[in-house]
Amino acid sequence: RFASQFDEVAGGLAVDPAGNVTMTGAFRRSISFGPGDDHKSLGEEDIFIARFDSTGKLAWAQTYGADRDDVGSGIAADAAGNTIITGWFQNVVDFGIGPVTSKNNNKDVFVLKLDPRGALSWIQTWGDKDHDQGRAVAVDDKGAAYVIGLFRFQLAVLEPALESVRAEHDRIPKPDTFVVKLDR
Repeated sequence: RFASQFDEVAGGLAVDPAGNVTMTGAFRRSISFGPGDDHKSLGEEDIFIARFDSTGKLAWAQTYGADRDDVGSGIAADAAGNTIITGWFQNVVDFGIGPVTSKNNNKDVFVLKLDPRGALSWIQTWGDKDHDQGRAVAVDDKGAAYVIGLFRFQLAVLEPALESVRAEHDRIPKPDTFVVKLDR
């Protein structure tokens, strides 16, 4: 159990071949995944990623966020023990490579890969003028990640950008779904 008097949200859970359990989600104000492990949020809601070994002992925990809602919602593990996480972020967040800014201060998709020690291997982000969200991720036997999520209007993950299906002059269309394959 990981809790404080504020909101915590579980977004996803993955188990790698070695039996390590890694989870993602979001938290408000503060969270701890074990003795001596304390994290403070930087804003309304921050992303957490925590790994536990096969005995349940905390191996590492990472948090990312800024002043708005930032959420980890999907996670998968590959054969080498790496984890791929997706979700969304708003405004400016540092995922360990310096500031990354969402477009128009709305929700943008993030996909990041962490090595077995919790170090960042790579990150990709994309979004447009509306609220775009990564919702789930799966990894195939070759290590490619398949990410699904929601978008409205356009999603510039490819050239040309994906266009949502909407009625002409529809100011706030219903969200559409995307599926993106990312190679290792």
